[in-house]
Amino acid sequence: MVSTSHVAAVYALAALFVADRVRELCAAVPVLEQWVFLSEILCGILFLALVGRWRKLLPAWLIWGQVAALAGALAAGILGFMRLARLLGEAVIASNYVALVLYVGLRVAGGW
Repeated sequence: MVSTSHVAAVYALAALFVADRVRELCAAVPVLEQWVFLSEILCGILFLALVGRWRKLLPAWLIWGQVAALAGALAAGILGFMRLARLLGEAVIASNYVALVLYVGLRVAGGW
């Protein structure tokens, strides 16, 4: 049985994926892309704060590590170090996408 916390996490990761695609469309305007990216990172931090309340989804050390990396990315982006911000932020977001795909794959395999 799928809990509502799992469904909410999947939807939140899907929303981050859509925001990431929008950011890539905004790449022609660097300032706009920077603001979209920083907004995406802030949403990622909020998402992880919500996931932190659902102890069953991920271990606490993993959540706090991702929050620290995203906070570092946010700080670097605000200070103007966008390459560092993208490196940190995209790594965390990409790892969450991989986790989403693996989770969905396990759910599909479990249904067979």
